[in-house]
Amino acid sequence: MKRYFYRGSFGSKCGLLVMAGGFFECEEKPAREALTERFWPQAREAFVRKGQPNPILAGLAGGTCEELPDVPKPARRLAGPEKRWRFDISLVCHDIKFGADARGVLAWPEEPTGTVKDQFIRVLVADTIVRRGDSVEYADYTEVLKCEITRTEEAATHG
Repeated sequence: MKRYFYRGSFGSKCGLLVMAGGFFECEEKPAREALTERFWPQAREAFVRKGQPNPILAGLAGGTCEELPDVPKPARRLAGPEKRWRFDISLVCHDIKFGADARGVLAWPEEPTGTVKDQFIRVLVADTIVRRGDSVEYADYTEVLKCEITRTEEAATHG
């Protein structure tokens, strides 16, 4: 399964627009029709909150669907008692004049280091960038200012 983030503007027949979308997993990048079907219930709720109780979809006024980096998965040889690790990062991307803090919890048998640590940091950076509305490609130009990893009992947020 691949990870994606979608955000689109849904229009109703009465002329209102609402945004809908979010993170999801799928075998391959879905077509526009599949995205409409997946996120129309969320858009419908937004129309109701705006005072339109029975919205009729007029169409999508735009949207982006970004494929996201894979969450690291432990190899079978690393299998052991599941431990969870909270990553707290601070990031800045000068190209888009954006800085943020991000947090995520990864299930991994031992404290993540090296490639695993780098991969999960990239996941958090990419998720943060696309949630803002920018392309996942900006994750490659983002500087991580701080990364703290602590053992936690919190549920895993990814994977």
